[in-house]
This record gives sequence, C-alpha cells and structure tokens, in this order.
Amino acid sequence: MKLNIWGGDNSTLDSVDGVDLNPTIIANNRYFNGPSESILGTLGGIGTGNLGQVDKTAAVDASVPIGKNGHINLAYLWLEQEATSAAAPGTDDLLGAVANRDNLYGADLDYGFGSIKLQAGYHQSDITDNTTTVSNHDNYEYDAKLKYEASKFGVWGGYRQIDNNYFAPGDWGRLGILYNPANIKGWQAAGYYHITHAATLSAGGEWDTGVKSYAGGATIFTGPISTGINSSLFDGGTTINSYNVRLDYNVNSNLSVYGAFEDTQFKESGFNTPEFDWATIGFGYGLSSNAKLNVQYQFSNVLNGPADAADGAPNGRYTGGFLTTQLTIKF
Repeated sequence: MKLNIWGGDNSTLDSVDGVDLNPTIIANNRYFNGPSESILGTLGGIGTGNLGQVDKTAAVDASVPIGKNGHINLAYLWLEQEATSAAAPGTDDLLGAVANRDNLYGADLDYGFGSIKLQAGYHQSDITDNTTTVSNHDNYEYDAKLKYEASKFGVWGGYRQIDNNYFAPGDWGRLGILYNPANIKGWQAAGYYHITHAATLSAGGEWDTGVKSYAGGATIFTGPISTGINSSLFDGGTTINSYNVRLDYNVNSNLSVYGAFEDTQFKESGFNTPEFDWATIGFGYGLSSNAKLNVQYQFSNVLNGPADAADGAPNGRYTGGFLTTQLTIKF
C-alpha cells in the first residue's frame, strides 16, 4: 500500500490587483444568486460570491493493490476558507456566505483482466460552517465504466449519477455549455476505430435525466442559513442527450487535420428545447522538431437559446464563428 499525506496554505496567491491567480473552484455550475444548473445557460457566469477563496488544504490518500491487476484508491480532501464575505462582512464566503469548509472523501476502483478494464468510483462532499453541518444530503456521485481495447479499436460504456449538492474541485465533464453538471443520472458510451494507420474515427454519446425535482427557489440545505442557494432547474422529467464524432487524419509526419461535430439537447416541460451544436475543423503543422502551429475554426449554432441575459427566456437561433491559432515552441 502507498500512503500520501499532504497539505498547504493557499492564501494570498493573487495578482497585483487582487485576483486569485489559480482559484480552487468547487462549484457545479452554480453562480451567485442564480440556479445551480440552467438549461438556458450560465447567465452571468461563475461568480466569486459563490466560491470564496480556499485558504488551506489538507488531504490523505492511499493506493491499495488488488493482486497484480488493479488497485483501490481511497482519499479524503479538506478545504477551508478563512476569508469573509465582502457582501456580508463577518460571514463566510463559500457557497453564498453559508459555509467555510468542504470535506470530500471517496474511493476509486481500477481493475483490468486482459483487454477488459473495470473502473468505478464513489465520492461525497460535506459542506460545513466550521463544525456545523450545512449540506450533507443529495451530495454524492458514483460512476462505473467498462472498457475493451483491441489492436484497431476500443469501446467503453458506463453509468453515473451526480447529485445536486455535490461540490468538488476538478473537472467531471461538460454537457453543452454546462461544466461539471449536477442533478443528473444516465448512461455514457464512446469508442474509436483506426481506419488506417493514418486515420482514426472516434464518437461518443451521453443520455441523462434529472435525478429529482426541487421546488423553485426552495431551500435544499439542512443548515439554518441557506437562503442564498437556489434549487436546480433540472427535475425528474428533464432529459439531456449529447453526441459527438471526430475524424483525425495524419497527412504526413508534419501535417495532421481533423474535423468534429457535437450536439447537445435539453428537454424540460414548460420550456422550449435548447440545443447546442459545434462543428470544428483544424490542422496542426510541424514547423520544425521544436515548433508546431495549430489552427482551428469552430462554428456554433444555438437553437431556442436565451433571448438575453436579463430574463433568460428561450427564444430564437444564434450562430457564430471562432478562429484560434496556437504556436508552440520548445527549447
């Protein structure tokens, strides 16, 4: 068994104008005074009023082998904030000034036998105001995934559930314009196929529904100070379907090209059906052994998107294009 114990002080890692250079974000698409996940989009983005600034971090993790074919990882992560809310001096500033600690713990399983690999995990987050519990229900996620890889192709399928009050740093995916979605459960599948030694086709999909319904604006925490947190707009009748496909082709040792398409659709009673499409083309060109140029163009298409940031009413179609270039030089 391998055991790691670590921690540190994250305070005052700011730029000259007081902006956190590398903030620890525990949000699951929540933003200040807004719903946790909006099918209309993250109107106004992630606000610092909901996140606060994590000042201290401590953790312990252990890796326990299962024979020669796998292992189990066990971990506990403790995040604490010592700063106070600018909007409400004297109060904590984590999740809308209701808490100052995030306690995360869980386990991950990784086990392989031949060309098959099984991965699974369970994680939970408890939000507290010092030692007073603020959130300890609807606050876990679990996932399981089965993979198979052969010489020319690989496929995997899995299932996951992420509860509405699961708050954790890191990245567990994106649905349309929503990062780290919560209050969802559903199936996932993906795979790739090497058509030739130079061409690879990959595709994936996700089919989700809402975990449960919350009354609009209702209190979903057990703590006494919880009015700053709204409930999820997803309910038991929400469905989310997401698909993506990509083709990569290596023209030669210096030039590679690719094309991709992604579509995500949200359905919920009482709303139009927001749908987000992205079509992307790009290429990478090796200028030398130490330099590479990448160019990408992406076309976006939104159906029944938000009319404006003021009311978020779904209406109309929105399109746009984005051109990006990247030059990498190693020395």
